[in-house]
Amino acid sequence: MNEKEFHHDEKITPISEDYENKQKYKEKSEITKSEIAEGRKMALLSYIIPIIPYFYKEQENKFVKFHARQGMNLFLLLIIYTVIYNILTTVVKVGQTVNRGGIRIITPWWITFPLSIVGCILAVMDIMGIVQVFNGETQGLPIIKKFKIFK
Repeated sequence: MNEKEFHHDEKITPISEDYENKQKYKEKSEITKSEIAEGRKMALLSYIIPIIPYFYKEQENKFVKFHARQGMNLFLLLIIYTVIYNILTTVVKVGQTVNRGGIRIITPWWITFPLSIVGCILAVMDIMGIVQVFNGETQGLPIIKKFKIFK
C-alpha cells in the first residue's frame, strides 16, 4: 500500500508540493484570452526594458504580471553576469609574446569562453520569453523559474 493511500485524511499544506502545483494551475487557469490580447505589448516590453512593466501602475493583467516578473528575474541575472564578466576579464590577464618581442596582455580563453556561453544562454532565454509572449503562454523560463527573486 502506498504511503499517500494510507493517509486519506492528509491535508494539503502551503509547504507541500501539491499546494505549489495547485497554485501554478490556479494562476495559469485564471488568465483569460482577453488579458493575453490586451497585455501582449506590455508583456513583450518585459523582455526588452523589464523595469517599465514591473513598476507599471495598472498591473492588474495577470499575463503582464507573470512576464514582468520573469523579465525582472532575467534582468537581475543579466546584471550579475555583467558584473562577474567585467571583474574576471579585468582582473585575470595573461601575457602573450608577439613576433616582434612585445608583450600583449589578454584574458585567457578558458575564462572568456565559458562566460560567452553563459551570455548566449541568457540571450536565448530572453528570446524564449519573447516567443512565449507571442504564443500567449505562461511557462517559466528554464533557469529563471528556480530563482524567483521578484514575486
